[in-house]
Amino acid sequence: MATFLSGRSRVFIAYYFAVSLVGYVALYFWSQELDPRRWLEYAIFILLIVIADLVNVTLPHGGASISVSTPITFASIVLFGAYPAAWMEAVSAIVVEGLVNRRPLEKVFFNVPVLALSTGLAGIVFQALPFSEILTSPLFLIPLVACGVVHWLVNTSLVSTIIGLSDGRNPLRIWRSNYFWNLRHLVAFVPLTAIIILVYRFAAPWTLALFIIPLLLLRYAYRLYLDMKETHIATLTALTSALDAKDAYTHGHSYRVSRYALQLGRALGLSGK
Repeated sequence: MATFLSGRSRVFIAYYFAVSLVGYVALYFWSQELDPRRWLEYAIFILLIVIADLVNVTLPHGGASISVSTPITFASIVLFGAYPAAWMEAVSAIVVEGLVNRRPLEKVFFNVPVLALSTGLAGIVFQALPFSEILTSPLFLIPLVACGVVHWLVNTSLVSTIIGLSDGRNPLRIWRSNYFWNLRHLVAFVPLTAIIILVYRFAAPWTLALFIIPLLLLRYAYRLYLDMKETHIATLTALTSALDAKDAYTHGHSYRVSRYALQLGRALGLSGK
């Protein structure tokens, strides 16, 4: 931990420990809401989240990643409540990041409270809104959408800020580059979450295993989208290199022009895109 914090700014250190402290304190108080009689149900959902998290997709900027376990997390909020869902997300993070992927301890230490806070706050908002307990009405989708938006905002904001403070970059630009486009996937997550909830509530729990394949397909779609973006950029780079190679005097001209244009645009408050 000391090596990780060496050379970091005071703002980074303060933010790192502030978020961690709030998250772990919240988990301590939220543990009182756990129901020991439902441990088997908790274990089933933790297992599903772990399986989904093992096939996450790494984003191109900052080393962050996205997971297709989100619908399962949302379903756990509705079925078990905000606080048990936050604990399930925390345990899943420890298993995936600490035990399976063996990420550095300092990253696991921070990511666990981030995921717990995102899930807990999203669940609190869901439970505070009307129609949250009327699963037989389509109005139930309204608080579910709000739950998804809050979870997305809290999680992506906390992660983008820590990445920005670590690299000395603007957290807002990191957020817009890595996460803003991901909001559209809530359109797919919400109905899938509703189906998981209804199947679990009104059918046998084993049917949850059927959702592994759709979640893997979502992951495949994520990966294809990012691969297409990278291929497009690589193709443009190859074309400009071929053009510049014809004239040694103007070699690198296209690249320099793109850098100048990007800097001018940012100075004017425009996005990189």
